[in-house]
Amino acid sequence: MRTLWTIGLAFILTSAFGQSNTEDTILLRDLYKRITPNNLTYIRESAGRESMKKRLLDKSYRKFIDSTWENLQLTDQEYEYLLDQIELNKDFVWKDSLLANSQYIPKDSIWTYLHNERRKWYEIYKQNPATENLKRERPWVFQFSRPIYLRDNQLCLLYYVALCGKVSGHYQIAFYKKEEDAWIEWIVIGGGDY
Repeated sequence: MRTLWTIGLAFILTSAFGQSNTEDTILLRDLYKRITPNNLTYIRESAGRESMKKRLLDKSYRKFIDSTWENLQLTDQEYEYLLDQIELNKDFVWKDSLLANSQYIPKDSIWTYLHNERRKWYEIYKQNPATENLKRERPWVFQFSRPIYLRDNQLCLLYYVALCGKVSGHYQIAFYKKEEDAWIEWIVIGGGDY
């Protein structure tokens, strides 16, 4: 009986926590592949807590898609859950091998890493300036919040920053929705390039 109970508990824990890890992997892979075809280089520490709290001021969001407005209306419980999770995940640290062919770098070595990688990239680009794809292949370093899932893991809030230099990069806070086996950016509530 005890063995059966242990197997059941292991199954429940794997189901509950394993899905989020799988969802995290799919979401982050889909996101960074839109920006760069290179392997993922990332910072392990979670990011975006203050930005997410500042932008999550409302329970209603909308986006104009294909001549119609799509609306997201958060319930009181969902809104409070998001705020609680943002605070709870402030010290979250991603594992060492977040995705296949990914590498993490310490937060204090971002600029050195980007400087060295950009120098290598620039030498290749100088030899092939007509190659448009090389512009997308410049080195990037990503930092992500921990995704917060809602509605049976069909909706997610995520913050990320993608850096390609000391004064250049992109950040975004958005709701993503799951369509089949992919996460699709749905409603952006904050972001910009610099």
